[in-house]
Amino acid sequence: MEKRSKPGALFNVDFDAMMTKEKEYHDDYRTANQIFEDIFQGSMPDICTGESKRELYYKAYIDTCIEKDVRKLIAASSEMQFRRFISLLALRTAQEVVYSDISKDLGINVETCKRWISILQTSGIIYLSNSGLNWHKSAYCGISQHRFSVAI
Repeated sequence: MEKRSKPGALFNVDFDAMMTKEKEYHDDYRTANQIFEDIFQGSMPDICTGESKRELYYKAYIDTCIEKDVRKLIAASSEMQFRRFISLLALRTAQEVVYSDISKDLGINVETCKRWISILQTSGIIYLSNSGLNWHKSAYCGISQHRFSVAI
């Protein structure tokens, strides 16, 4: 880049040279489908190297999280329903949390739904955030751990 002689102009940009330099560094641009596939697969080393199958790896990851953080706080008889609950929340990521709708979809009561959301929040698996609008008090659910979204 060289300085321009016009007052107020700092540089004369040679776009052709910049694009040539850029192509040297990035010969193979990835398509949106390729990027989606990378996100869908996840980036855990065992999956990337082919040592583990995606479905088995993430199922084991969720099992470990439930055993370590959650099992003591939910009834053992509710574990399968709790797994469905996690899947349902993952599918509703970035949507308004309506406890009555979630409860109805799973066949649980609203208090159980609120308690389970609290458990997931405390465990750092999900977070709730508001819309940022003072007049709109609804919460929106997000998955804190990408591995949970990928696993569902």
